[in-house]
Amino acid sequence: MIKSSFRIQFWFAIIPSGVVALGMIGFIVLYLVVNPAGYPRAEILAAFAIPAVVSWLLYKLLDNFLIRVILWPDKLEFHHLLTRKEIIFGYDDIIHVSNLHDEWDPDGPKPWGRYFNLKLAIELKTGEMLSFSDFQFDNYAELKDTIRARRFHLEEK
Repeated sequence: MIKSSFRIQFWFAIIPSGVVALGMIGFIVLYLVVNPAGYPRAEILAAFAIPAVVSWLLYKLLDNFLIRVILWPDKLEFHHLLTRKEIIFGYDDIIHVSNLHDEWDPDGPKPWGRYFNLKLAIELKTGEMLSFSDFQFDNYAELKDTIRARRFHLEEK
């Protein structure tokens, strides 16, 4: 069994983003509660709708990033940590495995100019697409190589 292991850099990116987004939402709501006079109903409704939409988008973003991948000899498990949704499938249920990467600029500001993000995309027979990136996991290469080897029966038995 191989379990995914989150990178420390992943948490340094996710936690501040969530704190800033929640702070902005809290500020808008608090401002309207403390100072509601002078605002028409449409503006108040919009001020509550915007935080609701931002909250939903933040939730969906975090749900896509906060996953745990567990590789068993005969199956894979994807666990969404926020929604507790589990996707379990066999290696034979995989139609296609592909490597994706973001473009990068070698002349860009350091250290970001020389870094690009690798991503493993898995397409299932059900049409569902699952993915994870090297930014998320320390053991990305091991997970990627194991999935490929087991899917295409490259492992020695």
